[in-house]
Amino acid sequence: LAVKAANLELVSVFADFQKELEHEVELGVGDMVLVVDKNDNGWWQGVVVWRAGDRMPDTRSFAQATLSSPDLKAGWFPCTFVSHYDEREQQSA
Repeated sequence: LAVKAANLELVSVFADFQKELEHEVELGVGDMVLVVDKNDNGWWQGVVVWRAGDRMPDTRSFAQATLSSPDLKAGWFPCTFVSHYDEREQQSA
């Protein structure tokens, strides 16, 4: 998985996505995904850095730690299942 640090974006999943093909990644509501590539057809490639229900890690370090995890979950998903993650909004909620 090639990762370009300048293009990374953190998104949160608001609808479940069931993968149908090997190169896709399954997503659940509340998961956090680090987007590493965007295709013009509406499909994005990402790494699931946090699964809903797990203890929320420090956002400054969790992506890097997850990228080196042997349990890495990565693949393509439709961008219509996610929204931009804003840490400030989450802290004020």
